[in-house]
Amino acid sequence: MDDQGARIRVLCLHGKGTNSNVMTTTMRPLTRNLGSSIECHYLDGPVPCAPYHGIQQFFGDQPYFAWYDAPTRENLEEAYAYVLTYILSKGPGFFDGIMGFSQGAALAATLAIRHQDKLFRFAAFLCGGRPFDPATGQRYEHVPGERSGLAASPFELELEKDRGSRSVSIRRTSSIDRRNREIAPASASKALSASLYAIRIPTVHLIGLHDSAKAEGVKLMELCDPKLREAFEYDGGHCLPRRSTDVVELASLLRKASGLVVVA
Repeated sequence: MDDQGARIRVLCLHGKGTNSNVMTTTMRPLTRNLGSSIECHYLDGPVPCAPYHGIQQFFGDQPYFAWYDAPTRENLEEAYAYVLTYILSKGPGFFDGIMGFSQGAALAATLAIRHQDKLFRFAAFLCGGRPFDPATGQRYEHVPGERSGLAASPFELELEKDRGSRSVSIRRTSSIDRRNREIAPASASKALSASLYAIRIPTVHLIGLHDSAKAEGVKLMELCDPKLREAFEYDGGHCLPRRSTDVVELASLLRKASGLVVVA
């Protein structure tokens, strides 16, 4: 939706076994409510896969995608680099926020953890779960009272001068030792600062009360700063809300997280 009047740009990542067209359609009640205040950009995952259960009944035969198949370290790193490259191709500061559904939410959370201070002002996780760390292949875990010091990203963002304008490039700062299956940081790599919470930007969490992934959605929420997170539990499953009252509530939280609504 390239609306010139839009104020906030958000990158939207679909769930496994769907595609950008499916997400555009299922997001329509929400985007209609948001109007031109938030501009959504949809990206297809890089991995062709079987359609999500029952999705063909509504969307027919078309290509369906995932961000990764099995969450191996190699697959996670490729998915992470794929989306990061797309973000940077748009230029520094193009996206204000990131939003993901299901598997897309987990990947969005990885990007938020790694580069929240440089790429996004807010994030929204819709029926999502905890992200996998590309460095280890394991899900992030929040341990109450312990600081969540995370390994450095295998990619470092660099600001460069290009004919008088700023541009951003990716520089690999570590390599994967395939034998030992460990990340070997380069000397220029720096670990992320330790914090009690992995994600320290405003976040919105949509959790379906009848979603089989509800427990993972709660664990994802626990990775985020409680002072900056907003949760909406609605009477639904693993899908986006369509009831007008639910859509209005979710839209309101997105406006608040994005800064469109200033809270006194």
